[in-house]
Amino acid sequence: MRWLNKILSKFALIRIPVVFSSNNTINAGDSFYEETADIYTSLFSSKKYDDIPMYLSYAQRTGSPVLEAASGDGRIAVPLAQNGFTVFCFDISAKMLSLCLIRINKLQPDEKSHIHIIRSLMQHIPFKSAFKLALIPYNSFNHLLTEEEQRSCLEGLYRALKKGGLLVMEVLPFHKRYDTKYRERNARMLTAGNSRVRVYSRVSHNAPNKLHTVYWYISTERPGKPPQRIISHFTRKDIELKQVEQLLRTTGFTIEEIKYSYSREDKTKDKRIIIAKKR
Repeated sequence: MRWLNKILSKFALIRIPVVFSSNNTINAGDSFYEETADIYTSLFSSKKYDDIPMYLSYAQRTGSPVLEAASGDGRIAVPLAQNGFTVFCFDISAKMLSLCLIRINKLQPDEKSHIHIIRSLMQHIPFKSAFKLALIPYNSFNHLLTEEEQRSCLEGLYRALKKGGLLVMEVLPFHKRYDTKYRERNARMLTAGNSRVRVYSRVSHNAPNKLHTVYWYISTERPGKPPQRIISHFTRKDIELKQVEQLLRTTGFTIEEIKYSYSREDKTKDKRIIIAKKR
């Protein structure tokens, strides 16, 4: 581990070979974030995320280093680094990682030294017995569409954690029905001057295969120019909580706790957060 720290201390961005899926292509979920990263970040940048204090509390419990899977634009990794924790975060989307680098470059020099980013799939985690805490925030685990991918991810996290290390992961609550109506989301693109971006979303549910696909219909309007329109989508797996528990147990984890909210103050109980320890 000493040699790895020596190398990583010299770089803000670590580039490793990207391992794609068996057909050597990026799947629809990955291309979605490549196509919509700026819009996605702009849409949700003003949203209040209540999960960051929770992840900070687990980092305070375990200490550094922390591994974050599917880290996106760094909304969790950067606050962890600002609080003095060493974070290794990875994502398959090069565009999302470039947005993460923008966040990193705004940090103080000592904060920058705490964070390292890697481009990789969740199923291919290139570490062994290095971390005290691993995170899979929000609904990232649901982007793994097969049990093989899910198991590969958890096995990789198991290898990456030290003995007794913690895994904190959130999965989407399992729903049998989905609203398939259009829902309009509006956002002003901060990086596109006076452009107006309209996003309409629709969910299509594939009940037999327990999949749901989210379609984004994006229209970018610029003064004096015709609108530019694109359609992008990603698919998520509907996973029942008992299935996740079984996967964790069979990949070497002991479940410590299941939470239904980020904090005691949150009474909605609409979350599914699993805390597990490496045996």
